[in-house]
Amino acid sequence: MDVVDSHGKSSEEEYVVRIHRNALNYGDLQEKYGYIGQMPMKDHIKKLLNVECNSSCILRELEIRLPFTKWIRHYDWKKDFICDLVAGFTVCIMQIPQGMAYAILAGVQPIVGIYTAFFPALIYMLFGTSPHASLGTFAVISIIISSAVVNISTTEDCSNLEEGNYCPIQVATAVTFTTGCFQFIFGVFQIGKLTNFLSKPFVSGFTTGSAIHVFTSQVKYLFGLSIKRSSGYFTVIKTYIEIFKNIADSNFAVIGISIVSIFILAFYDNLIKERLKKFCRFPFPIQLMLVILCTSLSYAFNFEEIANVEIVGDIPVGLPEPQVPLFELIPKVLPVAVSCTVVSYAIHMSLSKMFAQKHGYKVDGTQELFAFGISNIFGSFFSSLPMSTSLSRSLVQDNSGCKSLFTTGVSGFILLWVFLYLAPLFECLPTAALASIIVVSLKGMFLQTQDLVTFGKMSTFDGFIWILTFLITAFIDVGIGLMTGVAFSLVYLLYQASVPQISVIEPAKGTTDIFISPNEYQVHSQSQTQHHFVKIAGNLNFSNAESTQDSIMELVSTTQKEDIIPVKKTVILDISGVNSMDPSACKGIAKLYKMLEIIFWKTSFVGVNSKI
Repeated sequence: MDVVDSHGKSSEEEYVVRIHRNALNYGDLQEKYGYIGQMPMKDHIKKLLNVECNSSCILRELEIRLPFTKWIRHYDWKKDFICDLVAGFTVCIMQIPQGMAYAILAGVQPIVGIYTAFFPALIYMLFGTSPHASLGTFAVISIIISSAVVNISTTEDCSNLEEGNYCPIQVATAVTFTTGCFQFIFGVFQIGKLTNFLSKPFVSGFTTGSAIHVFTSQVKYLFGLSIKRSSGYFTVIKTYIEIFKNIADSNFAVIGISIVSIFILAFYDNLIKERLKKFCRFPFPIQLMLVILCTSLSYAFNFEEIANVEIVGDIPVGLPEPQVPLFELIPKVLPVAVSCTVVSYAIHMSLSKMFAQKHGYKVDGTQELFAFGISNIFGSFFSSLPMSTSLSRSLVQDNSGCKSLFTTGVSGFILLWVFLYLAPLFECLPTAALASIIVVSLKGMFLQTQDLVTFGKMSTFDGFIWILTFLITAFIDVGIGLMTGVAFSLVYLLYQASVPQISVIEPAKGTTDIFISPNEYQVHSQSQTQHHFVKIAGNLNFSNAESTQDSIMELVSTTQKEDIIPVKKTVILDISGVNSMDPSACKGIAKLYKMLEIIFWKTSFVGVNSKI
C-alpha cells in the first residue's frame, strides 16, 4: 500500500491511498498465510487437566486468594503508614454517627452499625483488593434489611424468646449469613460479571427509589411520632397515611432538634465545606460534632424526662458474644438476601472500579465476591449487618490520603475502643439527630433524579427503565423494584442482541469504493446498478434467522419489481459486523442463497471472520 502526499492544499493535508495486491477470497487467504484454526474442545480439556503447579504457582494462587500476603510485603511503612493513619482516623469519625444511624434504619440497635464497620471490614482487609472502599453500613442496604426485620421479627426483646419468636438482630444476622453464602458461591462459580447486566439507568432509578424509603422511615423520628412500622407492599404510602393520622401528636421539642440539626448540616455542606477545603486538608467531622453537641445538650438538660425526647438508650459495652445465626430463618430471608447480595456487590464494584481507574490499580471482581462472602459470613456470628461500600465515606477516605487497606485496620482499631469503652457516652443522643444525619446524606441520591433527563435523551428505553424501577421501588416494594428493573433490562438486552441491524449501503457520490448508508448521508441512489450491498451487524442465531432472511428478501424484491426483463444481479452481504452464527442461522443463510438464485440474484459475502 502506498500513501501519496497530495500537495497544493494550504488549509489541510490530503492523502491518496493506493492498494496493489491480488484479490483474495477467504479460502485463498487461509492457504496463503497458514490458517491455524481454533483449538478443538478435546485439546482444551487436555490443557486444563495437564496443568502442573509448582511452588511459584502455589504462591501466586495464595496472593490471588489472600491479597494481604502480597501488598503487606511491598508496603512502604515510612511513606504510606502516616497517610493511612490519618485517613483511617478521618473515616472512623464518619463511621460512628453513620453506623448508629443506619443501624436504627435497619431496625436494630445502634451499636450494631459499629459492629458492622469493625468485624466484616477487618476480614475484608485480608481478602479484599480495593483499598479506597470504605466498608460498613449503607442506607440502601439498611432499608432492604428493614423489610425483613419488620416482617419476621416478633419482639424487640431478645431475652427469654419463646419458640417461633424472633428478635430484630436474629433476623438481621440471618440475612447477613445468607448474603455472605450467596456471595461466596458466586465467587466460586465466577459469576460476578453478572452485575454488568445491571444498567446505569436501573441502578440510578433503584437507589433513588430506595432513598424514598429511607427518607420516609425517618419522618417519624423527625416529628417525634410513635407509629407502627408498616410492612408488605406500598409501605411508603401506608407510612404517610399513619403519619398524617398522628401528625397532631408531634413533639415540638423533637421538631426543634430536627430543624436545628438539618440546618447545621445543610449550612455546612452548602456554604462552608468547599471554603474550608482551602485551609484544611482533611474534612471537618461535622456529623460527629453534631452528635457530640446533641448528646451533651440532651444529657445536660435531661431532654428525655423534661421534653419526652426519644434517645438512643442503653448501648451494650464490650465485644459481642459470638452467636450462630438461626439457620431456620434462611428460607424466610432468601429474597432479602438476594437483593442485598446483588445491590451491595454492584455498588461496591462500581465505586471500586472508579477508584482503581483513578489510582492505576486493578480490582479483581471474583476475589471481591470471595472477600465479601467470607467477611459477611464471619460478621454474622458477631451481630453485624451485611456490609457495603459507602460513596460519601469512600470519597473522604480517598481525599484523606488513603494508600492501602491499612486504612481499614486503623479505622477498625479506633472503633474497637468505641464499643469497648465509649459507647455509653452516646446513650443520651436524640434519635432525631441521627435521623437528621440520614436525611441530609440523602441529598446525593435525590439529585439522581436529574439522571432521568440524561438517560431519556440517550435512549427512550433507558428513560423508561429509570421511571419504572423508581416508581415500583419507591411506592410498591424494594424487592419487586429490584426484580422488575433487572428483568426489563435483561429483556431489552436480549431484544437488542436478537435483532441484527440490516441496512443498504451505496457508493458515495463520485466514488466506487467508499460505501455509506443513504439514510445517513446524501448520496444518489444506485438502484439501477447490477450490484447491491447489504450490511449486517449483530449476532445471527435461531431467534433472528428467519427475520433476517425476510428483511434481505424484502430489500432485493423492491429492486426486482422495477425490472421489466429479468437481469442477473448480485447482492453482496457485508457480514464483517457479525461475530457469531449458530447452525439455525447458517441454514437460514443457505436457504436465502437458494431463494435469491431462484429470482435471478447471485449472492456474495465479504468480511467473513474466522469463527464464521
